[in-house]
Amino acid sequence: MKITYCKGDVIVKVAFLTPSNVAGGAERVLTILSNRSSEDGIETYFISFDENSDYYSLNKKVNFIHLGVDSSNKSGLSKYLLFPKYYIRLRRYLKQIRPDVVVSFLFLTNIVGTICCNELSIPIILSERNDPLFYGKKQKNIMKLIYKKSDGFVCQSKNVLKTMMLEYGVKDSVVIPNPITTKQIGVFKNIKSKRIISVGRLIEQKNHKLLIEAFKKVQESYPEYELYIFGEGELRQELEQCITRLELSGKVFMPGLENEVIKKNNDAQLFVLPSKYEGFPNVLIEAMCNGIPSIATDVPSGTVRDLIVDGENGYLFHGKNPNELGELIINALGNIEELNDIGKNGMDIIDVCSEDLVYKKWLKYIQTIKSNK
Repeated sequence: MKITYCKGDVIVKVAFLTPSNVAGGAERVLTILSNRSSEDGIETYFISFDENSDYYSLNKKVNFIHLGVDSSNKSGLSKYLLFPKYYIRLRRYLKQIRPDVVVSFLFLTNIVGTICCNELSIPIILSERNDPLFYGKKQKNIMKLIYKKSDGFVCQSKNVLKTMMLEYGVKDSVVIPNPITTKQIGVFKNIKSKRIISVGRLIEQKNHKLLIEAFKKVQESYPEYELYIFGEGELRQELEQCITRLELSGKVFMPGLENEVIKKNNDAQLFVLPSKYEGFPNVLIEAMCNGIPSIATDVPSGTVRDLIVDGENGYLFHGKNPNELGELIINALGNIEELNDIGKNGMDIIDVCSEDLVYKKWLKYIQTIKSNK
């Protein structure tokens, strides 16, 4: 099949790199791009550094390769000692495949991928999926050394793009939002339930403890509401203890991981994203597209304020105090009619984040980088 791109008629061979195919925003976007490119007649490779993760589905046209490096029991320095294995195995596959362009998400694959591609003269596009301001000093130093050697760079907000250019020497870069698929959007519910939901890994970054403490205040005004936090992670026990300490058992629930969780729970009255920082919050986009009124922290990366116009299609949380978040939730619940209108307004975000539009932007950029190389 011959595809017409921005410069000439070519058949593109693309390889997408990720540390693993687990339940994460970066992994979801990579699988969407991989599936779409393979359906477009492009020879597509999805390369995962681990042994057997397969959370997101890839269609049969995608060549799924596991490098087979088990890092499940590794952390910190011990994880980086696996670098030689990552390098040797990835270089071998890339030399065999010879893709026209490699697209890499996340720190580990960005570093290993850039080194391999530079040696093999294969153009590589990196993408930063989180806020680089919150990385450790050692990680930042490595990024400053390696990221400028990439051929292209994709960010999710203008703020992050500016940081990558000024602090890390990235040159050819663009802003592309994350895509939302029609499969992630359910039938809009006019009648909402007495539930507030949040979705994200149970880790420090996601700041669920703040939300639980804020919900304690909400209970004083709205005892009929329940809070559901979907996700899994290292802080589960700590959060469960917090729920018990605040006497919220039977009011706050943590069901764990759930596929299409926003779509299945789009009758929730409110979605809350209390994160300390984010790259591009996929769950916020899903909530807005599903018509769930949303409150989200105005994170330093600027991505949330790019999505939410405060008081029009959602609410921005500017504070760090659980009482402040609690008051914001209470005020929102105090006018259900206005809250539901805000939920409906939020659905318009699909116009800038649709799968088709985002994929076309990626495809055009991939072809531009290939042509430039």
